[in-house]
Amino acid sequence: MKIDVPFFENKANDCGPVALQMVLAYFEKDISLEKIKQTAAVEASGVTWTLGLAKAAAEQGCKVAFYTTKLGAVHNNEYYQQHADMEHAPDKLKKLLTHCQTLGVVVKEEKLDLQTLLQHVTKTCIPIVLVDWNVIANKEGYLGHFLPLVGYDGDHVIVHQPGPQPTPFLTLDRELFDKARKAKGTDEDVVVVSHGSDDV
Repeated sequence: MKIDVPFFENKANDCGPVALQMVLAYFEKDISLEKIKQTAAVEASGVTWTLGLAKAAAEQGCKVAFYTTKLGAVHNNEYYQQHADMEHAPDKLKKLLTHCQTLGVVVKEEKLDLQTLLQHVTKTCIPIVLVDWNVIANKEGYLGHFLPLVGYDGDHVIVHQPGPQPTPFLTLDRELFDKARKAKGTDEDVVVVSHGSDDV
């Protein structure tokens, strides 16, 4: 199964906002990247908190669910230390959570197994998944990266890879994708965006 989600290239460090822009475009919501970045409260470095994406999607009238294994977690790994405002991150995450709850985002502190995650890929529901891209690229260290999950078959998942090396409908081995989304630093974060009758 493959959902015909429009593809946009990430020309900077904006994978989260670009992933959401693709999903919103699929739901016929033409929102500028700058507006998404502003609404999602993106860090100056380009780091986007997953709760920010959930908030930005909800503000566009979508049904949204946010899944994570650690609500409000702030990681002390090198990636976040270098790229995020760690001093203010806990307060920022609390505010984003409050905004999300006010907007009706379903917030769940739980793991989604891969089969359950794939059940959220429908014509009216597209998940955005946080992965460690370095697991997929077979590199050392952590690189948080958002991918819209746009399809799957028996052995693979299909994602839009906005960049580096932009690739629409990139096919990834299910096991590799699952390992990347469960890597330390991701908290198995998933934002499920729906624009229809499907439950998120």
